[in-house]
This record gives sequence, structure tokens and C-alpha cells, in this order.
Amino acid sequence: MAWMAASVVFLLQLAALATQQQPARGSIEGVVERAGTGEPIAGAEIRVMRVAMPVEEDRVGPRMAVVFTGSDPFAPVPAITDREGHFLLKDLEPGSYKITAARNGYTKQEYGQRIPAGQGTVVTLAGGQTLKDVAFYLIPGGTISGRVRDDGGEPITGARVELVRAACVQPGKRDFRIVGSALTDDRGEYRLYWITPGRYYLKVDSQSRPGNSAGRSDRTQRQRSGAEALSSNVVSGHGRSRQSIGHCR
Repeated sequence: MAWMAASVVFLLQLAALATQQQPARGSIEGVVERAGTGEPIAGAEIRVMRVAMPVEEDRVGPRMAVVFTGSDPFAPVPAITDREGHFLLKDLEPGSYKITAARNGYTKQEYGQRIPAGQGTVVTLAGGQTLKDVAFYLIPGGTISGRVRDDGGEPITGARVELVRAACVQPGKRDFRIVGSALTDDRGEYRLYWITPGRYYLKVDSQSRPGNSAGRSDRTQRQRSGAEALSSNVVSGHGRSRQSIGHCR
């Protein structure tokens, strides 16, 4: 029986040692407010993503930060803001994180993001540290709506309207990325919502449903038969859109 007692004592000592070697957990707290008014936003979801920061430079330059994404069962539980817009993320391991805030009706934002669609700031949390005064100022999402009709003025049902954003990959050349889409209803109407402020193109494919002839959007321009319509719109942070044409310099 003596050897059993000694084994239990040894296991308890190992467990205590492992507990002592674990770094203390930290926390992040702050507020989420409406940009321009300072009104607190309740019900916003705050998430953190673990990142690996560059630690050294090699012959090809500094190593880039890597964001750990995917279905991680050990990922920190997101926080939800209260009536005062306050949030608290607890039990965070020491390391570097990106923090995001999202709420229906507003554009998603990374902490430290200076412009829409820009890069956020990576924060480093030490063991046992409480990082306070992390503030988000969410911008209300914009909306684009309109109608798609055929040459006879009849509404086109089931036409696919895509929201496309252009990025200048090199002088004189653009890379177009689809960031949203919608199908027209029985009245030929469509609506795209919660759009991040910026410049976008609307791409209309009236042949996305069999039997539909080439059409036009009454918000943009006439469309040639069998072609796709592409127009430019600028979405502001106040839920409006205006047509604008830009060039890649």
C-alpha cells in the first residue's frame, strides 16, 4: 500500500508543477460606439484572433504575421456588448491578437483600423495583463437598391446583381472582387445592404435565369443584348449611394 500512496503523492506534485508553469491569463475590455455620435452600441460581437508576429528578418525580408483561423475548439469565446456598449474578453493566453467588432446594420471593424477595408492593429497581451480602453467606432452600413428591366420596360426576375470592389494591383490594371450579391424579385427589384463605405461597381447578369433577355438597370445605364452591366457607385457611411466613375492610376 505504501507504493500506491507514494504514486498518488507523485501525481499530485506533477499536477501542481504543471499548474505553476502555466502563464497567467489576461483580459481585454473596452467599448463600442456609433461613429460620429458616440452612442453606445449594444449587442455587438467582439472576437479575437490569435496571430504570430514576425520575430526576425531573413534574406527575403521580414516574416509576415500569420492569423490563425478556422474552427478552433480552444478559441476564446466572443464577448457581447451590454447596454453601455461595454465588453470584456476574459481568460486570454499571453500572445498577439487581432480584435474585431461586428453588429447588424454596421460595417465590421478591426481594432486600430483607420479607413474602411484597411488593416487593423495587432495587440500584444502579457501574462496576467488587463488591456483596457479598447474602443471601436462602428460606421453604419450603406445600402444600394434599384430595378432591372428588359428593353420593353418589363421587370426581369432572378437577375443576379453583384457588388464588386476594384483594387489597383499595378498601374493601369485592376483586380475586381465580388463582395456581395442579390437576386431581383418579381418586380425586378434588388437590395444590397450593410455595405462598407467606399467605391463599388454593380455588375448585372440578366441571363442568370433561363428565359431572361438582356436588360438594363434604371440606376445605372442601358445594357447591350447578351452583355453584363457594370457601373460604379460610391457608398457613404450614412446609408446612401451615389454614382461615380473612377480610374486606376
